[in-house]
Amino acid sequence: MRRSLAFAFFSEAGSDFGMSVNLAVIGLGRVGTIHARNAFEDPGLSLACVVDTDEEKAQRFAMELRCQAIVDPQSVFDNPEIDAVAVCAPTLTHYDLVMRSLDSGKDVFVEKPLGVDLAQIDECYGLADEKDRMLFLAFQRRFDPAFAGLIRSARAGELGQLQFVRSTSRDSPMPSLDYLKTSCGIFHDCLVHDLDLICQTLDEYPVEVHTHAHCFNPEIAAIDDVDTVLVSMKFASGAIASIETSRKSVYGYDQRLEALGSSGMLEVANPSSDSLRQSTGAGRSLSSIEYSFPQRYRIAYRKELQAFAQCVRERRKAPVSHEQARMNYIVAEAMEKSYRTNRSVEIEND
Repeated sequence: MRRSLAFAFFSEAGSDFGMSVNLAVIGLGRVGTIHARNAFEDPGLSLACVVDTDEEKAQRFAMELRCQAIVDPQSVFDNPEIDAVAVCAPTLTHYDLVMRSLDSGKDVFVEKPLGVDLAQIDECYGLADEKDRMLFLAFQRRFDPAFAGLIRSARAGELGQLQFVRSTSRDSPMPSLDYLKTSCGIFHDCLVHDLDLICQTLDEYPVEVHTHAHCFNPEIAAIDDVDTVLVSMKFASGAIASIETSRKSVYGYDQRLEALGSSGMLEVANPSSDSLRQSTGAGRSLSSIEYSFPQRYRIAYRKELQAFAQCVRERRKAPVSHEQARMNYIVAEAMEKSYRTNRSVEIEND
């Protein structure tokens, strides 16, 4: 029998902010600055410090957010007053920082990917269990109200028998080459988000994947990565799904999700900057979509950090389980293997 994938719906209503979670944010890159500012504004969190190897940047954000600036994260691990750590440093440092945080008795919020292989993922969750600490793996799209609403409706049976799910993700602007070199590649950096949404919608993981991919950007090709990907997936229930991803979209940050069932369809379109539509003799135009991920997911990032604080305070289970973290990694690896071998890859899903 297929095991159901847990999907947690968190509510801000009725939350008890009497106990504030003392948080340190490690890494002030693209997403670390988002989490630091959200932590500063969240009544359920107390931003104790920001940590970055760039001392000038750390000092600048500490002044803005009225907290302490730290260069060496060991100061965080040695401080018993800090309850939790948000690991937002470069991808290849995640495993080490998560393990050190857990070992020092901190609850941990960490951006994906958690580790570079299954052994690292298993070690992190194993230590979290041993230390009885929260390990919250961040998939912010789960906390986007529209995506969460689609998943909720699909899992409640409102679409009847689910038959097809399609996710589209086109990045804007293209990430820097320095970032891409340490991102663990497009499959673990980008497609894993689409995969997570699709599997949560269908309440199962695929049994087979097939990938077509190409690289149009010579700089990305030089680091043995691709910038344009199409993945098809088959599921044991009979449903099929597809992911279409591109590293560059000149017209804005394009993120859509569509689910088709026997009773109808649900789709999440791109939110635009406003609802203005113009119609003239020359044609019809719409307002532009959001420029990049900080704008598109401003609400989701805030809700995600609120959910982490709620999990810490109430000692809830994190929304992404150890099993889900492993399966997301396994399927992303299968997608890349399919691309590199030019054949379909079957996935063991016991």
